[in-house]
Amino acid sequence: MKTIAASFVLVLMLSPVSFAGFAPPPSILNYRVPVSPGTTLTGPVTNIDSVNRMIQVKDSAGIIQSVRIDNDTQILHNGTPISLSSLSYDDVVTVIRK
Repeated sequence: MKTIAASFVLVLMLSPVSFAGFAPPPSILNYRVPVSPGTTLTGPVTNIDSVNRMIQVKDSAGIIQSVRIDNDTQILHNGTPISLSSLSYDDVVTVIRK
């Protein structure tokens, strides 16, 4: 019985699945495909990492794209510029990398 309980706790601790609408902590973020300069990307925000100034956006093909937010990056929400600190999960944004 103790082995089963320990295994269950380990699975919960390692699982990146969010519970009750909370996103995983930034240490679990998986930065898959970095967005290159000259790219425009539109889709819902799937992760926000304000410490490293990065977001992840799911593109129209369903691929999660990672974007470092810097002076060459503009984020638009409903056609209006929005700051990283004002973003929420599932906001549909357009990210423009200059």
